[in-house]
Amino acid sequence: MKVGAVMFITICPQCKTLQHQYEHATTTQITLEGELLLAVSEHDHDSIQSLRPEVDTAWKLRTSLRAAIRDHGAVHVHPTHLGS
Repeated sequence: MKVGAVMFITICPQCKTLQHQYEHATTTQITLEGELLLAVSEHDHDSIQSLRPEVDTAWKLRTSLRAAIRDHGAVHVHPTHLGS
């Protein structure tokens, strides 16, 4: 993460909210993927079937939030920084 981006997270409420949501989504996705890997290693077919859609949903949310962070970050780009 660029130094400027860190500054925006601390001063921009929207950046801060998006970053917290992204952190939560990342933790959720990693946790669910771990549970899925465990279910696969234990041949727990019921858990595998129930966890796959949850992992997919978590991945989609994380991807969506990553795009929202990128898109919102564009509002902080100052025209004089475009050449840097």
